[in-house]
Parts: sequence; structure tokens; C-alpha cells
Amino acid sequence: MTMTAPTTLLHAARHVLEQVGMPLHTQELTRRMLDGGHWLSQGRTPEASVYSALFMNLKRQGSDSTFVQTAPSTFGLRSAPPVQATVNAPDPDAEPSDDVTTSPATKTFLDAAEAVLISLPVGETMSVRDLTRTAVEEGLLTTDGLTPVATMSAQLFQDAERRRKRGIPQRFERLPGGFVRLATGQPANPSAVQNDAPTPLQEALLARLRALDPRDLELLVQKFLAARRYVTVEVTPPSNDGGIDLRAEYTDGLVPERIAVQVKRLQANVRRPDIQALRGSLATHERGLFITTGGFSRGAAEEAMRATAAPIGLMTGEELAGQLIGLGVGVRKEKGILVLQEDLLEDTAATDSA
Repeated sequence: MTMTAPTTLLHAARHVLEQVGMPLHTQELTRRMLDGGHWLSQGRTPEASVYSALFMNLKRQGSDSTFVQTAPSTFGLRSAPPVQATVNAPDPDAEPSDDVTTSPATKTFLDAAEAVLISLPVGETMSVRDLTRTAVEEGLLTTDGLTPVATMSAQLFQDAERRRKRGIPQRFERLPGGFVRLATGQPANPSAVQNDAPTPLQEALLARLRALDPRDLELLVQKFLAARRYVTVEVTPPSNDGGIDLRAEYTDGLVPERIAVQVKRLQANVRRPDIQALRGSLATHERGLFITTGGFSRGAAEEAMRATAAPIGLMTGEELAGQLIGLGVGVRKEKGILVLQEDLLEDTAATDSA
């Protein structure tokens, strides 16, 4: 891979683009950078390195970036350069990486993965291990973690689950054997990536969920699972449940799927020990699902997908709110517009008031 820092690569790219005064395809841009001695690379795919660096610069800085993408794999300089930052302004590339926070879906890892994969031929796959190594070596990913490959794997899984539950098009396609590639139909322009921020209705419902009595929240999850076509959905007795709040069964497949669900009304993140406790309470042939009105720490997300243990499904409060709205649970139509029900447990979702 490249032996120089990403800032050196970006400086070289800017120098060449200033010289030619027009956008260049990354293949031609890379050739001019190397032939002119502006940048040194000992990697086998210098063009991919250039593309990844420019792509990530656009992802991080947006309209403040010096560069602009004018066509697929083609970059130029903005006609009006951004105002120079003051001496004390933070350097985006020097900021701590998001992966050291407790967020269960670190954008740094996912953006780095996309930047590496988008530089490959369409449909080409890469192992998660090589993907992580390339992202680190290219300077696209900075992490203090001891297991970046495991973190990348957990991030990809959590992103896929979050998008599936919210009905958002997938960003990546995970394949057998630990391989991954970009999902088909992904935009080539980083500015065209879909904004999947929660809707106002979703935020309002999440606030209501966090204010519910814990038992009512369990009953609402029972309605949610029933709407998802689970059968024999039972809320366990309040005492001696071993941390299991609901049990349910899904029978549409060849083999019934039995799940044990723990529900937590929280605003903070669920931690690793909570995931371990749920796994320890599972009966034979049961799968675990942890639903919280908060989120999950990085440790919890990694524990949920630990390779040597049964996987635990995770659902954040934001995801639960989105799923409930999509299934018509806790909401009703009023003059054609979805609004929250006064009583979230009431079966009035199908009505439409005049």
C-alpha cells in the first residue's frame, strides 16, 4: 500500500489538478502524480489508493473539501476554494476516530469500508480481514482498538441489521466465508448517499417508548412481534424470568425459530455484561434478541457477534420506533397522515379519522 501519509497524497493530487486546470479520471491523475514525482507508492493498486483518499476527503468534509467529483472516478478542484482554516481550527484527519466511542454503528469504519470497496471493479469481493487491513494501511481508518477486524465485522453486521429493520437499501453485501462487497445500486457519488436520519414521528415515538412503564413496553414488544408474524408470543412472569421478558416462535420456515427477548427501557447504552447475561439465560435451540430504547456500546455489539458464541440480535430504540411505525403499531392515520396513538397499546392503527 502507499508509504506516504494521506495528506501527502491529497497535496500531490491537488498540485496535479492545479497544473492541468481540469478534472481528471483517477487513472490519469495517478499516472501524473507518479510520473511527476509528486507522490511515491509501493502498492500494487495506486489508483485505488488515490480514489479512496479523495472519496474519503469528500465524505468527511463535504462542501468544504478542496475536491469535487464531476463524474464516476473523476475528480477536480472546486472553482471557489474554501476559506482557509485558522491556525487553531481542528484538522478533521487529526480528530479521534469515531470507533473509540460507544456508538454501535461507527461511521468511520463503514465509510472506510465503502471507500476501499468502491475502488474495486464492480462486483468484486474482499475479505473483511483484507478490507480492514487496507483501510488502516491507506490511512482511511484510525483505531486504537486491539481487534479492528472484529470491530469491522460487527459494524458491517449492525449496519445491515439496522437498514433491514428500517427498510433502508443495503450499503454492503455480506457473503459466505467472511467476504463483503458493495451492494448493487449504490451511488458512485459520495454526496448522493441516502440520508437515513430518524423522522420526527420516529423521534416522537421513541420519546414515548422511553416514558412507558417497563411492563407496558414489554406488552408493546409483544404486539410488535405478533405483527412480525411470530406466534405464541408470551410475556414471561415478572419474577424468576432469568432476564427473559418474552418468548416467541416463528414457524414460516422449514424449522421453527424460537427466540427469547430481553427488553430494557434505557437512554444509555447496553453494555457487554448485559449481552453475556442474556446469552446465559437462553434455553436449548433458542436465539436471543435484545431490545432497548437506548443503544449498544461497542463492546456489547462485539459480544453479540462473538465468533465462538451464539449470535444475539440487537435492536435500538430508534430501530424499534421505525419498525413499529412501519407495521402500524402505536400509530394511526388522521386525515391521511400518520400520528401517534394516545394509548400505544390500543388496537386502532388501521383507522383513519376524517
